Amino acid sequence: MSYLETSHKMATYLLDSFPLDSVVPWDFDAPLVPMCPADTSAVTIALMGLLLLVQQENSLSPANTTNVARWISGTWKALIPHTDAQSNCV
Repeated sequence: MSYLETSHKMATYLLDSFPLDSVVPWDFDAPLVPMCPADTSAVTIALMGLLLLVQQENSLSPANTTNVARWISGTWKALIPHTDAQSNCV
């Protein structure tokens, strides 16, 4: 299996592991009761990896855009709710 194929599988796992509200807990495997704190710094690093993967896919000849839309929308869906200066997120 190539590094690129492994990256695809990791990206799919990451997005499939997001809760419905895309607020990523500090530990994906932690019980959700009581609610655990969000970890916006770690998810930002992971999402940067998704954007780098999109860039890599677009640089191929021909470009492989099969999952690109999902990766980009997953990135924005996870980040945008946490970018409001009025938010209480850390």
